[in-house]
Amino acid sequence: MAIFPVRLTGATIGGLLALTLLLLAVLPATAQSPALPADASPTEALFRSQISQQHVALLQSPDPRIREQAMRNIITLTHRDRSAYDWSAAGPALVQIYANDTNDPLRIMAVSALYTIQDQRFMDTINRRNAVNRAAHATRSGSLTYVPSHVEYIGDRAVRMYYHERALAKKMARDQRRLDRHLAKAARHTQKAERYQRQMRLAARPLS
Repeated sequence: MAIFPVRLTGATIGGLLALTLLLLAVLPATAQSPALPADASPTEALFRSQISQQHVALLQSPDPRIREQAMRNIITLTHRDRSAYDWSAAGPALVQIYANDTNDPLRIMAVSALYTIQDQRFMDTINRRNAVNRAAHATRSGSLTYVPSHVEYIGDRAVRMYYHERALAKKMARDQRRLDRHLAKAARHTQKAERYQRQMRLAARPLS
């Protein structure tokens, strides 16, 4: 997934930061609102789309403090309302930070943001990258013993947690469907028993 860098001037970064601060200032009043409905006003939908796009630009800033703040915002906004913002465009930039940034805390935060977004495409990208590193090590050293870096360990753990939670969700959905079928079957049997009871009562009435 290629990332095409965006040239950010001082004025541009200042404007984006001002927008970010404004967003965080008004969020507490609206954070408890329900997810953006399908018939939301075009203005509100456009505002949230612009917020997502601005954060993609912030993630590509040369200033690590700005990248950090952008990731904190993404994590916070997603926890508050998962369906309100579409962060799919930010995923490649987060993967690039995880893969190439020289600042390990920022790389770890990128993993946290990707895990919070819960987009399988980007979790798979982390998994593939770490697998490539292990394979490259085996090729160079001739040994299958590979000790991942701290960042890679956290990335692997995030991937495992993501797929574990996904498997649990699928199992819960299957169990719920099975329970619903049993309840529906029990309801049909109850209705059938009630019909038989009414018929028996009618049959037991004395003839006039």
